[in-house]
Amino acid sequence: MNPLDVVKRFEQAIDDRDTAALTAAFHPDGTYNGAGAAASNLKGEEIGVFFGELFGALPDSRFEVGTIFGAGDMVAVEWVYRGTMTGELWGFPATGGSCAVRGSHIVRVDDDTIHSVQAFWDNYSLFEQLGIKPE
Repeated sequence: MNPLDVVKRFEQAIDDRDTAALTAAFHPDGTYNGAGAAASNLKGEEIGVFFGELFGALPDSRFEVGTIFGAGDMVAVEWVYRGTMTGELWGFPATGGSCAVRGSHIVRVDDDTIHSVQAFWDNYSLFEQLGIKPE
């Protein structure tokens, strides 16, 4: 499968809030690294748990892919994640706040599976928009 198609399938699983498909998209040794401790160096089922917590807190979330391009086994994706926080997120109680956070994924594909995702977004902006005030 083309690396762009592999990544599009992964990004669609985020928009569909499908943790099983997210986890299945990764190579058994694949990793997901995002902003903050909750998303640092995740492997296997940890990836599904992380996204499951996110989807549980923002059940109306939408994941909108903007620019996507690839070169060889590398794919870059620009995205916006939108949602309303109606559940607990990483230990913070629901705020009812909404967010529209821009970010990107740099993805390395290996044998039709994802070997690594480096995810970049601004947690400060996410927390501020949702009304989370970390202590």
